[in-house]
Amino acid sequence: MKSKLISFIVFVSLIPLSNTAEAVTVGVPFGGKSTATIFCSCTATFLITMVNYVNNTTEKFMYSPLTTILYREFMFLRPDVYMIGTSVGIDVPCMQGVPPNCTPMEPAQSGAPIFMLGTSI
Repeated sequence: MKSKLISFIVFVSLIPLSNTAEAVTVGVPFGGKSTATIFCSCTATFLITMVNYVNNTTEKFMYSPLTTILYREFMFLRPDVYMIGTSVGIDVPCMQGVPPNCTPMEPAQSGAPIFMLGTSI
């Protein structure tokens, strides 16, 4: 019994331990306050316009119910909501119409697909 305990202690002491903790993020991080939301009927997505407070620019992102991981509080459709998340970084056009007769929205609107999204309200 004693030899098994000693063997276990030696085995556990040989396991390398990490002294750092890192969060794994997928995509490009973003954050700011939403100003408008448009429904893209052909692709069943939402084009969200927001003000990025880091560089004070207006940016557009595409929310998809099928691919976006949505965290609390789920209120991304209304304006004046603070949002934070990650996006893929490549703009996708907002398509209007009924499939297969889809056309890009006029004037041309596009946004980066959102991978993860959380809101303040």
